[in-house]
Amino acid sequence: MDVTDTFHIKRMLDDIEDIITSAEQADDLWTDARLAAERKGMLLFASIVRSASNWHMDRRGRLVHNTHTSLVFDPVDTMRSALEDEDEHLVLRLKQEHLCVVAERLFDNVPMSDHMASMVMLGEAGFPMNRTPSTLAGIFTSSELLAPIQDDALDIEDRCHAADMLGQLIDGASEEWTWFRRVVKTLGNGIRNLDYPAPLLYHLLCCYRLRSRWMEHAVSGHESSASHLLDVAEMASMAVDGGLSHRGQFAREFCSRLSRLSEAKTEESLALLTELRHSSHWNVVAFADEVLNIHAQGEEDEAQGHDAVCGLFAPYAEEDEPWARWGNVEERYLRPPAYWHRGADVEDIMEF
Repeated sequence: MDVTDTFHIKRMLDDIEDIITSAEQADDLWTDARLAAERKGMLLFASIVRSASNWHMDRRGRLVHNTHTSLVFDPVDTMRSALEDEDEHLVLRLKQEHLCVVAERLFDNVPMSDHMASMVMLGEAGFPMNRTPSTLAGIFTSSELLAPIQDDALDIEDRCHAADMLGQLIDGASEEWTWFRRVVKTLGNGIRNLDYPAPLLYHLLCCYRLRSRWMEHAVSGHESSASHLLDVAEMASMAVDGGLSHRGQFAREFCSRLSRLSEAKTEESLALLTELRHSSHWNVVAFADEVLNIHAQGEEDEAQGHDAVCGLFAPYAEEDEPWARWGNVEERYLRPPAYWHRGADVEDIMEF
């Protein structure tokens, strides 16, 4: 830190001490051991901040990173949120936007001050990509994130982490940006040609825009084509990591495409999916089941909404079972299978 920051550092530390003191006076919200641990952690935090060379402190007691000048870390608000609101988030802003960076779940004697010190040290190290939380993706350029994805010499874990961050950057970007068009085209070609290993595909396909772009290339106008639909089923089966797949996401997007087709084209596609259910390939059967389930549920929901309106005029009208329109398809084939993943909440955890 520059010597001119000394006054601001002292005021920041005094403000945090006031927050800890107020927590002591609260009605047993925190244990004495936890607050003592916060004070002990603040000694380390203060020493790290004073010796930091990649950060400077503004007049409001916030840390601004020198190499990523738009990144602002607010230690006072972070401690206030932790002790007053029991909020585990570090208070960070990038280009005036709040970032969601969650510290490890707090237990007794694990102080927030330790996590604050970790953030400062991470910035001192120049935010190494493989240790930086994915929600800080905006501090990197698209080229910085694209390079490790295409580097076969790197560990797959590092490549996947970069893919996760680049996906977030792409999903939040404007389509008018030159780098957006360039990166999406580069990755779209790689995904379409299956040039990436399955774990990396999984993270790339977490990006909605990349997944949609691949779907556009794979099935646009060919929803009733067996070869094109098999490509989608194969991609969904390859993009698997830790037992989770993108099958449900692909199926929902495929159903969204069906809803924009003519009635005749939709029926052709559904008939093909029904036939594919008898395939000897489990992944193809699973994908066909997924699409039929989602489509059937959508039709049932629409019918129930229609019946709610028309019920006043036909209160005794009998309602067909939701699978009746499929003819010989048994009921059990239209029930959601055990492997139907509706999506999982992803929590960003700082692990350094």
